[in-house]
Amino acid sequence: MRSKQFFVYIMSNDPKGATLYTGITGDLRHRVWQHKNRITPGFTGLIASMNPRWEDLARDWQNIYKPDSVTRKEIPRPAGENAGSSG
Repeated sequence: MRSKQFFVYIMSNDPKGATLYTGITGDLRHRVWQHKNRITPGFTGLIASMNPRWEDLARDWQNIYKPDSVTRKEIPRPAGENAGSSG
């Protein structure tokens, strides 16, 4: 039995890339065709129908989901020519 192949894709709503949309599909050619021909309603239509005023649904999360302790970790530098050097 052959396993199904999936694709993760990123599309934009205009040439300047104002909004990026990511998705997953098993038929990339068909899904791109659907997007370009606006066959299925856009993801913003789903948002507008459930949240017509576009309220920030995560507005109070910083208070509700505050971690017990906050530790700052250094962001690792990319490996390269200066990797491991101290300055």
